[in-house]
Amino acid sequence: TENRVTEYGKTMDLKTATDTDFIGGANRTLVDCRRVLKYTYAYAFTNDDDAHKDLLMVHIERLERFVEELSLESEGAITREGREKVVNLMNIVGKSKEAVEGFIAFGATFTARGGKMM
Repeated sequence: TENRVTEYGKTMDLKTATDTDFIGGANRTLVDCRRVLKYTYAYAFTNDDDAHKDLLMVHIERLERFVEELSLESEGAITREGREKVVNLMNIVGKSKEAVEGFIAFGATFTARGGKMM
């Protein structure tokens, strides 16, 4: 990540760390979200409750879409507007990741208590 930030700063001729901080944050967000997605796929695959699985897949697909958009935007964020879009997408991706994690936590807690998702 740090190498990419340094390389990006040189390529875009950015002078301050503030100008390049967003790319490091975007990279950390992408790595974290892709890790969550990796384990979420396994959880969804082994989940026997079809209703819970279907809703979970909606959240997963939303997170995938935003992660992919963040990835594409962060590679080409040259202008101030591009950087602002990356920062906004980082917030959206973070909220989507929290939604997926929360949905899994709720499902796991609910099923552990003997409940059945309807």
